[in-house]
Amino acid sequence: MRSWFAVALMFASVNCKNSRWNGQKTATELRIAGFEIRVPDGWRSLDELSAAGDHARYRPGPDSVGMMPERDREGVVTASVSVTASPRSAVPSWVSCAQAVENARAGYSLPIRDVHDGGSACTWRVTFESQRGSSLNGTVGIRIIGNRQLSAQCLIDAGGDGEAESVCDNLLRTLQMR
Repeated sequence: MRSWFAVALMFASVNCKNSRWNGQKTATELRIAGFEIRVPDGWRSLDELSAAGDHARYRPGPDSVGMMPERDREGVVTASVSVTASPRSAVPSWVSCAQAVENARAGYSLPIRDVHDGGSACTWRVTFESQRGSSLNGTVGIRIIGNRQLSAQCLIDAGGDGEAESVCDNLLRTLQMR
């Protein structure tokens, strides 16, 4: 999860051009670990990012899905959402939400707030400060499903984006993390 946060933080602050997409929108849902996540109007799957150029490195891997608004704001991406299904053996072990939060604090040294303990699922919020003076609000959710851990991350410009907040809330409900 650590590398995803670094990539997402860089991604959200990258200046983007309209050519970042590969053709017209085709994805209406994302599928991962038996869940179907709706891609809302105005958003696109990260699989639809152009395979060439600077944005190719942000396409999700085989056990991940993601989406972001189709249009940016003044050349900057203001939100992104990603979900990864990892084998439990590949992620830090946790048996309680408190332990998962402590693992995150130890790994990222970020202030964590608004912790929600749902038993087999846990969510919390963080704020990333960039060197440029801007910041991103992040919502992180994790859930154990059999021998896999589902990790969801929503990054939203701290200036506010009600639509992105709604997309994130719907994602967490769909994944039964809230």
